[in-house]
Amino acid sequence: MTARILSAGDRALLVQADDLESTMAVAALLRQARLPQVEDLIPAAETVLVRVTDGTELTELGARILDLITGTEIETAGRTTGDTS
Repeated sequence: MTARILSAGDRALLVQADDLESTMAVAALLRQARLPQVEDLIPAAETVLVRVTDGTELTELGARILDLITGTEIETAGRTTGDTS
């Protein structure tokens, strides 16, 4: 799975995933992580909008989220994040 993090204003990040299944896996992972800065998670077809508390450093949080995603074996369609096939 590939993930990309984009800023979405001054209080949100947008996590782009490959497909709906990957998006749901990312949303579940972020819910389980219970990051204190995250106010709300709003999954869509290929993105998860991550609304954060006022004053959150988006660059640092984005890096943390990307570390969580890439450091975790997220199974999607019979493959994991580490698979290149």
